[in-house]
Amino acid sequence: PAFLLALGIALDDSSLLRTNWVTRGLWRKIEPDAARKQRLAVLGEPTLHGRHDLAQHFSVSAALTAAAGPQAAENAGVLKELLDARGGSGFSFADLAADFAGIAFARRLLDKPRQLAEMEKSFRIADYVLSPRGLPEGLTAAEFTKKYGSLKDERYLRMQEDIRKRVAALPGYCEKK
Repeated sequence: PAFLLALGIALDDSSLLRTNWVTRGLWRKIEPDAARKQRLAVLGEPTLHGRHDLAQHFSVSAALTAAAGPQAAENAGVLKELLDARGGSGFSFADLAADFAGIAFARRLLDKPRQLAEMEKSFRIADYVLSPRGLPEGLTAAEFTKKYGSLKDERYLRMQEDIRKRVAALPGYCEKK
Protein backbone atom coordinates (compact mmCIF):
# COMPACT_ATOMS: atom_id res chain seq x y z
CA PRO A 1 0.00 0.00 0.00
CA ALA A 2 2.82 2.43 0.79
CA PHE A 3 4.29 2.04 -2.70
CA LEU A 4 0.90 2.61 -4.35
CA LEU A 5 0.17 5.70 -2.24
CA ALA A 6 3.63 7.08 -2.94
CA LEU A 7 3.24 6.47 -6.67
CA GLY A 8 -0.13 8.22 -6.79
CA ILE A 9 0.94 11.19 -4.75
CA ALA A 10 4.31 11.51 -6.49
CA LEU A 11 2.88 11.66 -10.01
CA ASP A 12 -0.19 13.76 -9.24
CA ASP A 13 0.33 17.45 -9.89
CA SER A 14 -3.33 18.38 -9.50
CA SER A 15 -4.81 19.62 -6.24
CA LEU A 16 -8.01 17.59 -6.52
CA LEU A 17 -7.15 14.95 -3.91
CA ARG A 18 -5.33 17.43 -1.67
CA THR A 19 -8.52 19.47 -1.38
CA ASN A 20 -11.15 16.70 -1.38
CA TRP A 21 -12.52 16.28 2.14
CA VAL A 22 -12.25 12.47 1.92
CA THR A 23 -8.60 12.29 0.84
CA ARG A 24 -6.97 15.56 1.87
CA GLY A 25 -5.95 14.42 5.36
CA LEU A 26 -4.07 11.40 4.07
CA TRP A 27 -2.54 13.20 1.08
CA ARG A 28 -1.29 16.10 3.21
CA LYS A 29 -0.03 13.78 5.94
CA ILE A 30 2.06 11.86 3.43
CA GLU A 31 3.25 14.98 1.63
CA PRO A 32 3.12 18.30 3.48
CA ASP A 33 2.66 21.45 1.40
CA ALA A 34 6.35 22.42 1.50
CA ALA A 35 7.43 18.97 0.28
CA ARG A 36 4.80 19.10 -2.46
CA LYS A 37 6.12 22.43 -3.65
CA GLN A 38 9.65 21.00 -3.88
CA ARG A 39 8.43 17.89 -5.71
CA LEU A 40 6.42 19.86 -8.25
CA ALA A 41 9.46 22.03 -8.99
CA VAL A 42 11.38 18.98 -10.26
CA LEU A 43 8.61 16.58 -11.35
CA GLY A 44 8.37 17.53 -14.99
CA GLU A 45 5.54 15.86 -16.86
CA PRO A 46 5.62 12.05 -16.57
CA THR A 47 3.55 10.27 -19.20
CA LEU A 48 2.00 6.95 -20.11
CA HIS A 49 1.56 6.33 -23.82
CA GLY A 50 2.89 9.87 -24.30
CA ARG A 51 0.15 11.48 -22.19
CA HIS A 52 0.46 13.13 -18.79
CA ASP A 53 -3.23 12.76 -17.99
CA LEU A 54 -3.04 8.98 -18.36
CA ALA A 55 -0.10 8.82 -15.93
CA GLN A 56 -2.16 10.74 -13.40
CA HIS A 57 -5.28 8.62 -13.89
CA PHE A 58 -3.30 5.38 -13.56
CA SER A 59 -1.24 6.35 -10.52
CA VAL A 60 -4.00 8.15 -8.63
CA SER A 61 -6.42 5.25 -9.17
CA ALA A 62 -3.77 2.86 -7.86
CA ALA A 63 -3.29 5.07 -4.78
CA LEU A 64 -7.03 5.39 -4.20
CA THR A 65 -7.38 1.62 -4.43
CA ALA A 66 -4.77 1.22 -1.70
CA ALA A 67 -6.36 3.93 0.44
CA ALA A 68 -10.08 3.29 -0.02
CA GLY A 69 -10.57 0.14 -2.09
CA PRO A 70 -11.18 -0.62 -5.76
CA GLN A 71 -14.85 0.39 -5.82
CA ALA A 72 -14.14 3.81 -4.34
CA ALA A 73 -11.30 4.32 -6.84
CA GLU A 74 -13.54 3.34 -9.73
CA ASN A 75 -16.36 5.59 -8.51
CA ALA A 76 -13.91 8.49 -8.26
CA GLY A 77 -12.69 7.88 -11.82
CA VAL A 78 -16.20 7.73 -13.27
CA LEU A 79 -17.25 10.83 -11.32
CA LYS A 80 -14.20 12.71 -12.62
CA GLU A 81 -15.19 11.87 -16.21
CA LEU A 82 -18.78 12.94 -15.63
CA LEU A 83 -17.53 16.25 -14.25
CA ASP A 84 -15.19 16.65 -17.23
CA ALA A 85 -18.16 16.08 -19.55
CA ARG A 86 -19.93 19.05 -17.94
CA GLY A 87 -17.36 21.67 -18.83
CA GLY A 88 -13.89 20.22 -18.68
CA SER A 89 -12.00 18.17 -21.20
CA GLY A 90 -15.00 15.94 -21.86
CA PHE A 91 -15.77 12.36 -20.91
CA SER A 92 -12.82 10.17 -21.85
CA PHE A 93 -12.90 6.40 -22.09
CA ALA A 94 -9.10 6.56 -22.46
CA ASP A 95 -8.90 8.18 -19.01
CA LEU A 96 -11.32 5.59 -17.65
CA ALA A 97 -9.19 2.80 -19.12
CA ALA A 98 -6.15 4.25 -17.32
CA ASP A 99 -8.22 4.36 -14.11
CA PHE A 100 -9.22 0.70 -14.54
CA ALA A 101 -5.59 -0.23 -15.26
CA GLY A 102 -4.41 1.59 -12.11
CA ILE A 103 -7.03 -0.27 -10.08
CA ALA A 104 -5.98 -3.61 -11.59
CA PHE A 105 -2.32 -2.78 -10.94
CA ALA A 106 -3.04 -1.96 -7.30
CA ARG A 107 -5.17 -5.05 -6.79
CA ARG A 108 -2.42 -7.23 -8.21
CA LEU A 109 0.21 -5.73 -5.90
CA LEU A 110 -2.08 -5.75 -2.88
CA ASP A 111 -2.93 -9.42 -3.49
CA LYS A 112 0.67 -10.43 -4.25
CA PRO A 113 3.08 -7.83 -2.82
CA ARG A 114 6.12 -9.89 -3.76
CA GLN A 115 5.40 -9.18 -7.42
CA LEU A 116 6.71 -5.65 -6.94
CA ALA A 117 10.30 -6.95 -7.11
CA GLU A 118 9.53 -8.73 -10.39
CA MET A 119 7.76 -5.67 -11.83
CA GLU A 120 10.75 -3.52 -10.94
CA LYS A 121 12.86 -5.57 -13.33
CA SER A 122 10.42 -5.96 -16.19
CA PHE A 123 7.78 -3.21 -16.06
CA ARG A 124 6.63 -2.04 -19.48
CA ILE A 125 3.77 0.42 -19.80
CA ALA A 126 2.13 -1.52 -22.63
CA ASP A 127 1.89 -4.56 -20.33
CA TYR A 128 -0.20 -2.67 -17.76
CA VAL A 129 -2.00 0.25 -19.46
CA LEU A 130 -4.16 0.20 -22.60
CA SER A 131 -3.21 2.46 -25.46
CA PRO A 132 -5.72 5.31 -25.72
CA ARG A 133 -5.91 4.79 -29.49
CA GLY A 134 -9.50 4.30 -30.63
CA LEU A 135 -11.15 5.02 -27.27
CA PRO A 136 -13.78 7.79 -27.40
CA GLU A 137 -12.70 11.03 -25.73
CA GLY A 138 -13.76 14.63 -25.33
CA LEU A 139 -17.48 13.85 -25.09
CA THR A 140 -19.65 16.63 -23.75
CA ALA A 141 -22.49 15.62 -21.43
CA ALA A 142 -24.94 15.88 -24.35
CA GLU A 143 -22.71 13.76 -26.61
CA PHE A 144 -22.22 11.17 -23.88
CA THR A 145 -25.97 10.96 -23.29
CA LYS A 146 -26.73 10.65 -26.99
CA LYS A 147 -24.16 7.91 -27.59
CA TYR A 148 -24.11 6.06 -24.24
CA GLY A 149 -27.27 7.12 -22.39
CA SER A 150 -26.38 6.98 -18.72
CA LEU A 151 -24.14 4.98 -16.44
CA LYS A 152 -26.90 2.37 -16.26
CA ASP A 153 -27.50 2.24 -20.01
CA GLU A 154 -26.54 -0.99 -21.77
CA ARG A 155 -24.40 0.95 -24.30
CA TYR A 156 -22.24 2.43 -21.56
CA LEU A 157 -22.08 -0.83 -19.62
CA ARG A 158 -20.92 -2.70 -22.75
CA MET A 159 -18.16 -0.16 -23.34
CA GLN A 160 -17.12 -0.31 -19.69
CA GLU A 161 -17.05 -4.13 -19.76
CA ASP A 162 -15.05 -4.13 -23.00
CA ILE A 163 -12.44 -1.88 -21.40
CA ARG A 164 -12.29 -4.09 -18.29
CA LYS A 165 -11.72 -7.18 -20.44
CA ARG A 166 -9.05 -5.45 -22.50
CA VAL A 167 -7.23 -4.34 -19.35
CA ALA A 168 -7.48 -7.83 -17.82
CA ALA A 169 -6.00 -9.30 -21.03
CA LEU A 170 -2.87 -7.13 -20.86
CA PRO A 171 0.29 -9.21 -20.25
CA GLY A 172 0.93 -7.64 -16.83
CA TYR A 173 -2.37 -8.93 -15.49
CA CYS A 174 -2.33 -12.41 -16.98
CA GLU A 175 -1.18 -15.14 -14.63
CA LYS A 176 2.21 -16.50 -15.61
CA LYS A 177 2.42 -20.25 -15.88
